[in-house]
Amino acid sequence: MKSTLFAVFFGCCLAAPSSHAAWQRLGGLGKRPVNVADASIEGTKISSSSGIGQPENLLAFNPTSSSKLPAGASQAVISLNRQVVSNYVTFVVDGAEGRVSVSSSGDQQAWAPLSQAVFTAADRSVTMRFAGVQAKYVRLEFDLSKAGTVRSLGIYGTDTDYDYKVRETKNSPGPINVGGALGGSRVIYVNPSPEGGDELAEKYNKFEFPESPDKFRTVIYDLGQPRTLTEIGSVHSPRPVRLTAYTFETLPEKEDWRHRLSFDPSVFESMKPVATVDDTRGLGYIKAKLAKSVRARYIALRWEPDFNPPGFSVSSVTVSASGLSAARYAPGEGGPGAGANGQGGGGGAGEGGQNGQNGANPADPNWFNAAFANPFSAVNIPAAAPPAPPPTAGVGNASP
Repeated sequence: MKSTLFAVFFGCCLAAPSSHAAWQRLGGLGKRPVNVADASIEGTKISSSSGIGQPENLLAFNPTSSSKLPAGASQAVISLNRQVVSNYVTFVVDGAEGRVSVSSSGDQQAWAPLSQAVFTAADRSVTMRFAGVQAKYVRLEFDLSKAGTVRSLGIYGTDTDYDYKVRETKNSPGPINVGGALGGSRVIYVNPSPEGGDELAEKYNKFEFPESPDKFRTVIYDLGQPRTLTEIGSVHSPRPVRLTAYTFETLPEKEDWRHRLSFDPSVFESMKPVATVDDTRGLGYIKAKLAKSVRARYIALRWEPDFNPPGFSVSSVTVSASGLSAARYAPGEGGPGAGANGQGGGGGAGEGGQNGQNGANPADPNWFNAAFANPFSAVNIPAAAPPAPPPTAGVGNASP
């Protein structure tokens, strides 16, 4: 009788959900598409515009920067860094209602229509997919019955992070959004799992979180190498939400006997965030400067809605890093860990971080035995680039 009761009790324990169940790392993305409508890329600019207020904000990754769309006709022509193959255009509108048409050209003389979309004031994220077309110029034409704003423009195609070189420099022209593909970052954890699978999240930084009892919606990025982080932000569902950021020099992952990595979210309970900011009015966009810059390879962003909505979406993410050059088209010279000027490196490898002495070093003949003696021991991913000097520590809350 006692053994039967114990078996029932043990089975119930196994079946009971755990609020701190470990998250499984995403499978990985070979190459990540680059948003070529980014002013951080050399040669990318607004060629011309008509009727649009602050058209330069179309190329800004600052989530609080928007361009004003009037009622009636307006347009903007974006000059890309060269002839680029594009097949996906997306942006976020607030309050606007009407139609948008996208066309392309190699010389601004002959224009080829690519796609169009109709949206209402209730719509926010506008997305258009079409057959890949190579062009130097992309034109957006709006015909609106109701004025509004547009932000977070993205133009994607066959260009990937491996095609653009970003290097560390003392003469930086301005920050770069390393949460996007430039610099080789990867989305490695998303919780809860987004609707429609992980592809949209991993490729385009769009997260459609489903209805969930979880308190937080969390995304963790591997930036490829340590970066000097200065600011965070997002464009998200227009409802009150708190955004909190945590950084890691080495991510405390565990690897099982099948070499699958996982992360225990209970780690956050003992950490102090580097930034916390509230969208108290539910504007649908937010940003915060870190109290002081932080040198880190991994960053976790956690959204906490003030109530559990049917769903919560994040349309774009900003993770600003300073001390970087403009992105230059250089096929094969980009990707994770590239362009570090000797300061890059994998998480925890060699002396690349505060806990670097625990990193895996494939050059060490005892590395395999040390890392896999216990199949459930914590490990770090071997670095693909030279180790970084110890990063500058810095924590503290930030205000918007």
